[in-house]
Amino acid sequence: MEHDEFHELCQQTGVEYSASECHGILCALICTQGEGSLDMWLALIEEDAPNALNETDNKRYFEMLYTNSMQQLQSNDFSFQMLLPDDEEELSERAVAMADWCQGFLFGAGIGGIKDNNDLSDDINDLLRDLANIAQAGYDDDEDENTGESAYMELTEYIKAGVMLSFIELQLSHEFIPDDQTIH
Repeated sequence: MEHDEFHELCQQTGVEYSASECHGILCALICTQGEGSLDMWLALIEEDAPNALNETDNKRYFEMLYTNSMQQLQSNDFSFQMLLPDDEEELSERAVAMADWCQGFLFGAGIGGIKDNNDLSDDINDLLRDLANIAQAGYDDDEDENTGESAYMELTEYIKAGVMLSFIELQLSHEFIPDDQTIH
C-alpha cells in the first residue's frame, strides 16, 4: 500500500493519526507484540475513529497494511519499508512524515509494553532515544537541498535498520521466555 492511498483512507475514515504515524504505531506493536499486534492496532484505530472499520474494504486495507508490514519485518531480505511519502514529494513533507512515523513508533512501543528501558538492549535504547529526537526535529528550508536529501536518506536507513533489529531482539526474547517464567 502506498502512503498517499493510506493517507486518503485515514482521512476518509476519520482516523486522526497521519498515515505515517499510524504505520509507526503498527510497526512498534508488531515489534513488541508479534502476532497479537493486529487486534491491538485495530482496537486503537476503532478507539480513535469508531466507524473506521465498519466497511469491509476499509478493514481489509488496514489488515493488508498489517500483513505487509509483518511480512517485511519477518523477511531476511531487509525489505522493510516505512510508510512515507514518495521521494518525488517535497523534502519538507517527507521530513514531517518521518517525524510523525517516529512519534507513532514511540507511542506504539509504549502501548506495546515498553515501559522500563532498563530491560532493553543498549541498541534499542539508543534507537528509542534517537526516534524521540527525530520526532521533535524540524525542517530547515534554508538547508542545501542535496545535504537535506542525503540526511533524510541516511535517517531513513538508520530507522529501518533499527526497527528490524528491534523486531528481531524483541521477538526472540518473547520466543524463548514462556509467559509463566521469569529469568533470575
